[in-house]
Formats: sequence, structure tokens, C-alpha cells
Amino acid sequence: MRTGVGTHRARSVDRAVTLRNLRNDPSLRFSEAGRALLRWLDQNPAERTELGQAVSRVPAHWAGAVAQLIRDNAAAWTECAEALERRADALDGEAGPERESRVG
Repeated sequence: MRTGVGTHRARSVDRAVTLRNLRNDPSLRFSEAGRALLRWLDQNPAERTELGQAVSRVPAHWAGAVAQLIRDNAAAWTECAEALERRADALDGEAGPERESRVG
């Protein structure tokens, strides 16, 4: 039984492999919205060292404003992730138990 939104977060994803697979998908590569999504995903560093370096370069007098912008972006990305998880959960539910046994 699914516990709701967020069930896909527990699955570990190799970022580099996933991005490469997404870049190779014609439905993303050949649409403006898909290309925009790929650019957004590429622009967001996932490595803590990259983030730490970025944080250390923000002037102290902008720290609060930049922190709020980052929180706003994080909230928007969280909403996107939750919507995608709901779609994936719905797809899993439509496929029935035979798909679940192959995937999990």
C-alpha cells in the first residue's frame, strides 16, 4: 500500500545517469519546454561543495535576501517534485500489481 506523496523520494537516483537519459529523450530534446527543463536541472548544483562555495561568495549584506530567494526557489521545486510524484504514483496505481513487482 502506498503511503502517499513522497514515496518516490526514498529511491536513490544517480544524478549524472538520470540527466544523461533525460537529455537523450526526444520528447524533451525536441520541445522548448523540455529543453528549458533540462537547462533548469543543469543549472542547479546538487553537490554540497558547490553550494558551499556559492554561499561563501555571497556578500554578507545580501545574505538574507539571497537566502529568501533560495527558499522561494526551493519551495517552487518542491511543488514541482510533489506534482511529479503524484503523477508517478497514479501511473503506478494504473499499472496494477504486476508492474509493481517488476519495478520494486
